[in-house]
Amino acid sequence: MLATTSKQPDPSPDPHRRECRVWERHDCAMQATCQSVASLSNRDLMLQGKIRNISVGGVGLVVERRFEPGTGIFIECQTNDNNTIGPYMARVVHATSRPDGTWLLGCAFVSKLGDEEIRELLKTADQNLQPPPKPVVELERVTARLVDEKYPVGLRKPASDTLLLANVTLAGERPDAATVCVMARRLSLTGIWPPPNDVAVQLSVLTKAGERFSVQIRVVESFQHDGRWTVRYAFLGEPPALALRAFGHDET
Repeated sequence: MLATTSKQPDPSPDPHRRECRVWERHDCAMQATCQSVASLSNRDLMLQGKIRNISVGGVGLVVERRFEPGTGIFIECQTNDNNTIGPYMARVVHATSRPDGTWLLGCAFVSKLGDEEIRELLKTADQNLQPPPKPVVELERVTARLVDEKYPVGLRKPASDTLLLANVTLAGERPDAATVCVMARRLSLTGIWPPPNDVAVQLSVLTKAGERFSVQIRVVESFQHDGRWTVRYAFLGEPPALALRAFGHDET
C-alpha cells in the first residue's frame, strides 16, 4: 500500500529562482532507469534505479552513482509486465549520498506532469508492490489411499467404494513458510471424504508431463469453498525429489 502523502517545495532546476511552488509529493516504490542527456546515444550507460517519491513537479530517484546538479537526465519507469512509462526529462537539483553507497537524486521535471499522469504512475507503483499471482500447477491424476485407521469417533470404516473428485487443491508449506498449491484435476480416494485431520494418506501421482511417483502426506485440514475442495497437508518422511518439484517445494 502506498504511503501517506506530504507537501513540500519541489526542487527547482534554477537555484537562484525565487518562486517557490509547493506540490503534493507521493511516496512510492517503482523500478526505473535513467540516463544523462549527454549519453543518450549509448544505451550501455543506462542506470537502474528506484523512484522513492514523485509529484507533478519532480521526483526523488535512488541510483548507484552521483550526478552533478544541473545535469539533464531522462527517466523511464518500469512496470511488472516489462513495459516502460516515459521517458520524462528532468534536471538534477541535488545529490545526497546514502549509507549503502547509493545516491538520492532530487530532480525537477522540465515539463511538469499532469494530474492524470500522476494517477497512472501511482496506480502502476501500487501494482508493482503486488506481484501477479503465480499460476497454480496442475497434476493430471492423483490416487489417494488412507494408510492408517484413524477415523473420527462414531464413524465406521468405509466400504471400498472409490470417490472421484475434480479440481482438488493440495496446499502445503515450504520451510520459508510460503504456501504452495497444486491442483489435482482428477483425485480418486478409496475411503472417507473429506479425509480426517491427522490421517496419513498415500498418494500416487501422475503429472501433466507424464511423470509418476508416490509420496505419503499427513492431512492437516480439509475444507470446501465455492464448491471446490482444498486439502492442507504436510509431507511424511523424506519425499522424493520429483515430489518436491511437482508440488512446488523446491522453489528458491
